[in-house]
Amino acid sequence: MKIILTQDLENLGNKGDVLKVKDGYARNFLFPKGFAVPYTESNYKNIALQKKSKSDLNKRKEEEALDLKEKLSNTTITIRRKSGENGKLFGSVTSKEIEDELKKLGFDISKKEIVLEEHIKTTGIYDIPIKLYKGIEIPIKLWVVGEKEVNESEKVSENKKGVEKEEKEKND
Repeated sequence: MKIILTQDLENLGNKGDVLKVKDGYARNFLFPKGFAVPYTESNYKNIALQKKSKSDLNKRKEEEALDLKEKLSNTTITIRRKSGENGKLFGSVTSKEIEDELKKLGFDISKKEIVLEEHIKTTGIYDIPIKLYKGIEIPIKLWVVGEKEVNESEKVSENKKGVEKEEKEKND
């Protein structure tokens, strides 16, 4: 019996291939599971049309991913978290937090596309790869800043303001 595969099957063929198989194999396994359809001209044209539309869709998605890659090329995000001594964070930075920061910058990237190879549990600078499409990946810079560090810099600026205020009062 002649059949057309509707999806890729290991050891048999790829989607759209026209094969000759035994009748029982086609009727009892391939057709009920939706792996194949009987060969007819209309079925063949339908499968060819589906392959072409899927190819066009993939090409469009790839172009969009390349455009997004160009826009993301020099993106840097900063996440502030409470930290203890030696820059150790309370908890860790998640892909959801990175997704939220990217959305604030106007990028529509899901947390599934963000690849965290290890948990981020300390302050520092990280290169976070983002998988945009098949074979298209770009790293973004992530700065994890502890609130303890932020508070110290705020204290320095507050001290400067206080000193300036005192000097102004002395001069008046």
